[in-house]
Amino acid sequence: MAVLHEVFNESAASINQLLSAIDGKFVEYRCSLMANTTDQVALAATQGGILHAQYMLESCQMNLRCSVSFLVHMSAAAPETSEARHVTNDLINDFQFLTERVEAMVKVCENLLATATNNSNLEESRKNLRSSERTTKLTVLATVFVPLAFLSSFFGMNFAQFGQGSLDLIMFVYIAVPVGLVSLAIVFFDVQSMWDWMHGKARRYMNLLF
Repeated sequence: MAVLHEVFNESAASINQLLSAIDGKFVEYRCSLMANTTDQVALAATQGGILHAQYMLESCQMNLRCSVSFLVHMSAAAPETSEARHVTNDLINDFQFLTERVEAMVKVCENLLATATNNSNLEESRKNLRSSERTTKLTVLATVFVPLAFLSSFFGMNFAQFGQGSLDLIMFVYIAVPVGLVSLAIVFFDVQSMWDWMHGKARRYMNLLF
């Protein structure tokens, strides 16, 4: 029994040192998250470290619970007034304290991971915003230059009214209006649904004919 008590004492001391070391890493992770809010490489490295710490803490939590359960059985088996039972109860208190500390540190891990994820999402949002701004600028340029391109091509056509050909200007209207309507239909309507509807109609007609 005394040997087991010594083993559990050493185990509790080792676990306490490990938790203190992880606490120190948590301080580094917090500083890293505050300093590197836009560096994706640094954020990924910090997330990896936090996940590793969380894995270690969860494994430690499981081992502590098993140890507490074993010590409870040891305490129940020892005589009520014996020194062994008193020492075992002290060990139970120590391991329960370590278990509560680990549970609190797991919650800290979860909060740090949430912060790292939020920082990563924030940087992605910034990139999307910059991309949207560039798209807006291109749209403005297109709004200016597309009508100019249309005018230059229109006045370059071989129409009789421009003294460059024999075609009448009304031909442009006959061609441009249907093309414009089809373009608007493609833009404002669900082309895939329209195609499926037309395909279904065609299959029904073919079935009726054949």
